[in-house]
Amino acid sequence: MSAHHDKTPRLILASASPSRRQILEEAGLDFEVVVSEVDEPAVVASAVEALGPLTPAEEALLLARTKAEDVASRGAARGAWCWAATPSSSSTASPTVSPMR
Repeated sequence: MSAHHDKTPRLILASASPSRRQILEEAGLDFEVVVSEVDEPAVVASAVEALGPLTPAEEALLLARTKAEDVASRGAARGAWCWAATPSSSSTASPTVSPMR
């Protein structure tokens, strides 16, 4: 196995949420915070226009995925795993991790 595979990838929290930060800190994970520049209302409006009404869980997953992908697409995130969840996420909505290699 190469040294690259032995190295733990960087973890980026793509959210300014204090509760998301706390989850990662309590898990003992090393991470950095890079806040996404996603226009959340515009993302939701576009999805509703294309797909119809979203459940709260669908909306939370959509926003988490969009924020993680936004941060993962930046050059500084190369090789990192980007994680995001929205403040409105419920226990039925999964956080999203987007790898950028």
